Amino acid sequence: EQNSKVKATFVKHLGAYQEERIIPIIANYLNDPDARVRANCVEGLGFYPGEMVEHIIRPFLDDDNARIRANVAVVLSRKNDSKASETIETLLASEDTYERMGAIYSIGELENEKYIPVLFEFLNDPSYLVHRNVRDALIKYGLKIQGPLLKEIRSKKTYHFLIGAINVLSAVGDKKSLKTLLKLQ
Repeated sequence: EQNSKVKATFVKHLGAYQEERIIPIIANYLNDPDARVRANCVEGLGFYPGEMVEHIIRPFLDDDNARIRANVAVVLSRKNDSKASETIETLLASEDTYERMGAIYSIGELENEKYIPVLFEFLNDPSYLVHRNVRDALIKYGLKIQGPLLKEIRSKKTYHFLIGAINVLSAVGDKKSLKTLLKLQ
């Protein structure tokens, strides 16, 4: 297949089969010239237990592409890899929007509650793209995010934060937040 979008979709979803014999086929796409294909390749390999693919993806923690680094960090973080945590921290601190987006995506995939305060801080990010990833990440926490988010709404009233918080709460959909949201009018 020559179409990059098709290849990217293929390698990501091939990993969902979790067949050990498919790992080399997926890994072969780590050499593709298209960054989307390589990033999706890492996501495909992420379906496998870390010990099966760590040696294949670890070198890509230093890739030029932020999304690839973020995807590798997700897979390696599942094994509490300190280098993966450092990568996420570096991406979060970046001035580059795409690097912050990658870090936030990683955090959302991990669904580790220790990152909730970080996500709240990045709800203030002025970049729509980062903001979108923060909302998507927070929505994954479901109802357990509602209480802390409602508390934060009372103390942080920046435009970006409020819009993001409202979007998250409406996506979670529990009516308990309605009272607080109505007070915002």
